[in-house]
Amino acid sequence: MQHAPKLGFFIQPVHPPTRAYADVLREDREAVVLADRLGFREAFIGEHLVDAAETITSSLAFIASLADACPSITFGTGVLPLANYHAIGLGIAIQPLQRPHPPIAITSIRADSKGPHTAGVRGWSGISATYTGKHVVRAQLQTYLEGRRSVGLSSDPSGWRVARSIFVADDEATARRYAYREDGAHGFYFHVMRTKLAKAGALHVMRDDPGQSDAELTLRRCVERLVIAGTPQSVAEQIREFRDQVGAFGTLLYTGHDWVEPTLARRSMELMAKEVWPRVCEG
Repeated sequence: MQHAPKLGFFIQPVHPPTRAYADVLREDREAVVLADRLGFREAFIGEHLVDAAETITSSLAFIASLADACPSITFGTGVLPLANYHAIGLGIAIQPLQRPHPPIAITSIRADSKGPHTAGVRGWSGISATYTGKHVVRAQLQTYLEGRRSVGLSSDPSGWRVARSIFVADDEATARRYAYREDGAHGFYFHVMRTKLAKAGALHVMRDDPGQSDAELTLRRCVERLVIAGTPQSVAEQIREFRDQVGAFGTLLYTGHDWVEPTLARRSMELMAKEVWPRVCEG
């Protein structure tokens, strides 16, 4: 019997560059505080120093600013580029006081990545990216479990997290209008990610099956396949179906996006925590 996953939160974040920088930081902060108050178990914060659309330049500084406002949620960096302070071999890298070490999580976007296997071998955890297709998530999870088994650890999937774009509304029409608009928050996010992946020759990670061609990965097709949207009952059913297709995993990370309509964005998070998640856990 599969155990119900935990509910977490994740932001890269991705905002239109035309928005005021201070406004998007306040919005991101509000979203994480709301996640804490709604009972989300953890929040992973991304960082990008020179990206016009991804506006948190230091995940550690952003997390520190939230410490007093979020007493319950567990924070993680997603990801934290390692600093290089001793380029000529001098000095010492101070070891953490926590034993054996603070929890380590890796991120992964490719089906054939060695990262999940390494994470499994070393007892780390990992995250499947928001924009990856189902076959990629399935492969990453299997590789992670193979890594654990190879060193005598149990086939416990609780250390693997999957980030997904989710939008919940009180009625189906509102959910589809908000979630699937190409000029909306999700449309902008997937436009940005498609553009970056295409430049890197990695658009294939968005496919739902390996045989799909890149030509089929239009913006509309990506949004409609990779965003889980609907009423609480519908979203709960889609999450359970997704988990049946890719395999059991430990935590579902609700991905935060630009709040095109703040009232609906907040309501989506409330419905996710209060009405969707109980249904998922009961299933």
